[in-house]
Amino acid sequence: MCGSGHWPMTELGTDLSVSSIKVAGIVVDMVDEIVHGAMLGKRGIATQIEDWCESGFVDHLFLLLLDKGFHVYLTADHGNVEAVGQGRPNQGLAPEIRGERVRTYRSETLVTESAAANSNTYRIDLAGLPANFMPLFAAGRTAFLQQGEPAVVHGGISIEELIVPFVKVMRI
Repeated sequence: MCGSGHWPMTELGTDLSVSSIKVAGIVVDMVDEIVHGAMLGKRGIATQIEDWCESGFVDHLFLLLLDKGFHVYLTADHGNVEAVGQGRPNQGLAPEIRGERVRTYRSETLVTESAAANSNTYRIDLAGLPANFMPLFAAGRTAFLQQGEPAVVHGGISIEELIVPFVKVMRI
């Protein structure tokens, strides 16, 4: 909705002034765009986010919502970690999903063979997953990327990837 952070606040303010609107969900994907384009790791991300926040967009958005009487909550869909590539397994179509932190397989044989060929991986039986959905995770702070390639990634089960913020924004 507000991808670049340049959506005119007056247009949003007008839209939110309709008396029948009691709840609004606003997606601002700027931080996600910054993270996925990260070339300089977490430090570079922090600097870019700080620069973006200094543009005033976030302050204006929060003030607009608070002035309109909304309760404002801020959250994210996932966290991320800085990782280093451990190599990309050359498996053709074997994995069903080829993520940077996890690959999934439909066959016990395929996931077992892949784990044996990639010793820096681990398997966890996760409750609730279908029987033919078997994840293989990159271990530690590694990813299924070119050997030594640094990246900011998500999809694993480190605490930083699993816990997301949920913050109530209030005027002080």
